[in-house]
Amino acid sequence: MMATPHLLAGAAIGRALHKRPALAVTAAFSFHFVLDAIPHLDSNDLYGVEGGWSVPEVGIAVADFVFGCVVVLVLTRARSWRTMALWGAFFGIVLDIVGVVPPMGPWFVRWQGSAWLDRFHHGIQPDVDPANLLLGFGTQAIVIVVCAWVLLRRDRGSAQIEGTATCTERDRRV
Repeated sequence: MMATPHLLAGAAIGRALHKRPALAVTAAFSFHFVLDAIPHLDSNDLYGVEGGWSVPEVGIAVADFVFGCVVVLVLTRARSWRTMALWGAFFGIVLDIVGVVPPMGPWFVRWQGSAWLDRFHHGIQPDVDPANLLLGFGTQAIVIVVCAWVLLRRDRGSAQIEGTATCTERDRRV
């Protein structure tokens, strides 16, 4: 799965569980595997080359990561639960960062203590034919929309507080 859905899902989990930080980061990290088990396409599925990285693959991956970070920052701006949402976003993507970005990536995939996790992580990802763009990117679009909705919805408490403040102001004027 691309970075943007992982980042947004982690942020949405962080928002939903912001009062339970340990559970939030554990759930965000764990949900990474759930997302990767859903049929999807990545930049390496479209532009990957045997035995290395292609320039288009790296360009798309970097642009996607930056875009996802910006979207999360914008959608969580000025929210009381922002810190936990940002931690959720981090833990939602950290496996891809640690498993790919040098110098950690090559070490992570070879070290006996983490190689099993990398094998599991890549082993659960279904093969989607690059010609099937609707399935490959449609599933990710659904994740993005649902997570953006979770991040944008109004806090239950803030609606009541705002309504109370409005009533109080009205009572003072009368």
